[in-house]
Amino acid sequence: LRLTKNEDGYDCENEEGTFFCRLLDYEKTKEQERCFYLYEVEVDAVKRNQGIATACLRKLFELLAEQSPVTVYLQVGSYNEPAVHLYEKLEFEISEELRYYTMAEDD
Repeated sequence: LRLTKNEDGYDCENEEGTFFCRLLDYEKTKEQERCFYLYEVEVDAVKRNQGIATACLRKLFELLAEQSPVTVYLQVGSYNEPAVHLYEKLEFEISEELRYYTMAEDD
């Protein structure tokens, strides 16, 4: 995996160019734990369901943990079943559920 520093954190890609994600880097907490927010997780459409995201994210989390203990946060919609399945497989736990409301416009 290639980690490239950006203005807010890191971009992460695998060598084949089939996986990409971004990490927003937070300051360390009082417990000296480094915190990241994971977003824009993408796998090339023709390469999905082959374990690429699982393998890349596991490796990424190992790399991050080598520096110091880390906590990784993310947000995913319950309708996004493939992503929910991925994060459950990686042992993420739901810490909070959000509800979004919309108001229909009058025609």
